[in-house]
Amino acid sequence: NYTAAQVATILRDSGARVLCSSERLDAVAREALAELPDVARLDVHAPVAPSHDGHRAAEPGRAVDAAAPAVILYTSGTTSDPKGVVL
Repeated sequence: NYTAAQVATILRDSGARVLCSSERLDAVAREALAELPDVARLDVHAPVAPSHDGHRAAEPGRAVDAAAPAVILYTSGTTSDPKGVVL
């Protein structure tokens, strides 16, 4: 339900490098990214090809820094732009 300007603010604030977009939100995603050339867009509505046995291949394991933020939740921003809360 965010506007393109709010999405762009969240992307800038969070330091995101990729925006996952569904078909329904495609127009908002494109508008938000118009001024953010360093952020890539990933279409999540495109089907992922299954492996030869019919299952999706698992991603290789990644090293995780226990002190790294797990997620940044953004508030609804009742008085201004949404604000991030780091978990």
